[in-house]
Amino acid sequence: MSKEIIKIGDFTRFNSSSMSINWVITRTCNYTCSYCTVYDNTAPFTPFHQLENAVKQIKSLDKEKYQIIFTGGEPTIYPKFNDLLELILLSIGQNIRINVVTNLSRANSFYKKFVDKFQNFNKNIYFVTSFHFEFANKNSFIQKIKFLINSNYNVTVNLMASPPHMSLVKELMSELKNINSKFLNINPIAIRSGNSLDSRYKKEDLAWLKENFIQEKKPIEVTFSTKENKPIIKNYTASEMNTLRMTNFQDMLCEAGINNFSIDVDGKVNKAVCFRRRDSDFNIYKDDNLKKHLPKTPITCPFSRCNCNDDIHIPKYKNTNSKHSLINIKNLL
Repeated sequence: MSKEIIKIGDFTRFNSSSMSINWVITRTCNYTCSYCTVYDNTAPFTPFHQLENAVKQIKSLDKEKYQIIFTGGEPTIYPKFNDLLELILLSIGQNIRINVVTNLSRANSFYKKFVDKFQNFNKNIYFVTSFHFEFANKNSFIQKIKFLINSNYNVTVNLMASPPHMSLVKELMSELKNINSKFLNINPIAIRSGNSLDSRYKKEDLAWLKENFIQEKKPIEVTFSTKENKPIIKNYTASEMNTLRMTNFQDMLCEAGINNFSIDVDGKVNKAVCFRRRDSDFNIYKDDNLKKHLPKTPITCPFSRCNCNDDIHIPKYKNTNSKHSLINIKNLL
């Protein structure tokens, strides 16, 4: 039975009342991981008054809900990172979720000051972290996680099960599970090569992965058409779609920029992460009227592969008929 994707997206997250923003605040990082291709420790930090203009533009969109994902580099290295978060929270209020993608490598004093400053906003700020085997210290990493969750902050650990470091992976996983807190989410991620697991895994590693695999939520709803003219709906994670090579959305209509956008380190605004490094006619650090700049209608996807997990979630469909006529198709199946 042949099938093709005619509609895809996280329709709960992306809707007309919300705005999701992926923001590279700096590419500076205190780690220099051999596998990382995005850090840049030579560029200067953005002046704070330009970030203030960005927050003003974001607020002007007047959405019911916002989600800002701060990435880098290491975003917490920005000298006035806490001041920026405070400005956002006081400007936009409680209808915002801020995800800080971090290596948790700052000194303990940084997190103490952070918790003291944002004690009334722990429901708005989430930490997403991973353990970098080339530089991170296990005991320090766990200590900071415990401090944050004991302060009622949600922490998600994306634990990459690196084949050369499986002894440390297992040890770290065991200690994290022993914390046993509702504020801690552990997501072990197996390394894949194409459609298969990395061949460097030993038999005992594969058994461990199977035992400790935690089923992720699958927010991406995919509708397939078939020659039998009976649509099929399945749910996936972005990682699954990458593994299964289901990320070619070329020529589909994509809602990039309608309920989401990305900000690069230089302030250039693009419709989505996949459009970064392309020409942009709007700089949120210097320009005004962001609302006028963002698209009102879907664009035609120009890419043969969607390389960013965050962008895979953006709603896409073959045509406007497939978007609207299939919304309630579950009732027909």
